[in-house]
Amino acid sequence: MQKVILELICLLYILLFVYAAVSKLLDFENFQVKLGQSPLLSAFAGIFAIAVPTIELTIVILFCIPRYRITALFGSFCLMVMFTTYIFLILNYSSYVPCSCGGILEKMNWSEHLIFNLVFVILALVAILLSGFEPANWFTKMKPPKNTLTLISAATGSFLLILGLHIISENRVHQRNSFVRRFDQHAKPEDKKMNLKVNSYYFAGKANGQIYLSNSTAPLVMTTVDTSLTKLIVNHISLDIMGFGYQSIQVRVLAPYFFVFDGTVPCIFRGKTADWKAVLLKGKVNRFTLAEPLDATTLAVRITSPASASNILGIYTLTDSLKLQVNQELLKKQKDGIFDTDGMLLITHKEKLNYVYYYRNEYLTINKLLQLKKTGRTIDTVTQANIKVANIDNETTMAAPSVVINKFSATYKNLLFINSERIGKYEDRNMLKHASMIDIYDLNSGNYISSMYLYKVDNQTISSFMVYGNHLFTLTGNSLTMLKLDKNITEHYTN
Repeated sequence: MQKVILELICLLYILLFVYAAVSKLLDFENFQVKLGQSPLLSAFAGIFAIAVPTIELTIVILFCIPRYRITALFGSFCLMVMFTTYIFLILNYSSYVPCSCGGILEKMNWSEHLIFNLVFVILALVAILLSGFEPANWFTKMKPPKNTLTLISAATGSFLLILGLHIISENRVHQRNSFVRRFDQHAKPEDKKMNLKVNSYYFAGKANGQIYLSNSTAPLVMTTVDTSLTKLIVNHISLDIMGFGYQSIQVRVLAPYFFVFDGTVPCIFRGKTADWKAVLLKGKVNRFTLAEPLDATTLAVRITSPASASNILGIYTLTDSLKLQVNQELLKKQKDGIFDTDGMLLITHKEKLNYVYYYRNEYLTINKLLQLKKTGRTIDTVTQANIKVANIDNETTMAAPSVVINKFSATYKNLLFINSERIGKYEDRNMLKHASMIDIYDLNSGNYISSMYLYKVDNQTISSFMVYGNHLFTLTGNSLTMLKLDKNITEHYTN
């Protein structure tokens, strides 16, 4: 009877490992993608995707050779302890992970999978103990205290191996990431949607439970929407001077103030949201290409310098007499100085300036004195702008489409949200047909936190987005949409 039980257990393990290994290999790409999304071992997904089915098939071969059966049983015992440890950590210390098994095993929930694995751990232990009734092998030759310690050491070592790999993987993903995304939040459609009738809106600001939308085709019309997307108010901005021949008016709201500016004229107006009347600020204003208010009296700008043929960051002090301070060393030239330093200007809650490059995996954090406080890297691996420029009629222009690393971005409190259309390691390329990807970073530590999918709205991709409180708002076609952020993201907010 003991021999029959031993044979049955060995046969069960052979069936289990052959089935599991073949399922993984037949759908290898999907298996690797799912491992890449594991919150425990994603940094080692490439290694584990090959190692796990290889080890399973190796153990099967050892089972078929009688003299190595005890070795196969020990290998099975250790492997099942590792799998059980992995699932235990998932159930207790992770928010979400897709199942990385194949076939029937994928239909189990994680609790059922844990019980399944524990049963096989016990079966392996029983088979090892029953092997003492077979001809002498390296395990049965040990004296009782020694073989007991061997079993305990094997179980402990297997547990510690997975735990150690988890700790190393977390460090690599969050601090030394090489383009491995972690999707802690499932892709899901919008919670609420409002039809804005036209597709020319952009986000102008947020404050006191209100979202401010300006319109590029009607630049002096300000639309205010509450954060529940139930109430819409339209106000008309009046300027004290209207004869400048404006070409590119932009509006920003930093309640209770709002700013109207046109870098091509150039001019800067300021007013209060109480009456939406803006007054031209006196003084010399250089042409600028980007502008964002840091506070009521400070405006951050990006200026293109013809002399140095480069982009320069500066700050206007908006007092009785406008004063400009610049720092020509902040934006580092790689090729031409204009296109290779192109990017997005963002303001954080601590009145710090952030600059996110379009064509490289880098962003800057700068204080009000234009001092560089921190240089951060995204999880993308492109450090040099991949652009081609040409000089046509003494004018520098793009010679070919370039690779955009960071497409859109937004900040809220200490978090930086970046929309990237680049596929990372172990990701399903088909997702880009249905959703956009948002990568999230902590500006304080510089660490990568996680990523999330945003489904297309009416089969259209987002044109811009904004984060306010626990919600992410997007402009997509004619629609303003709202999506609730998962607590695994909002718990990283700091004041």
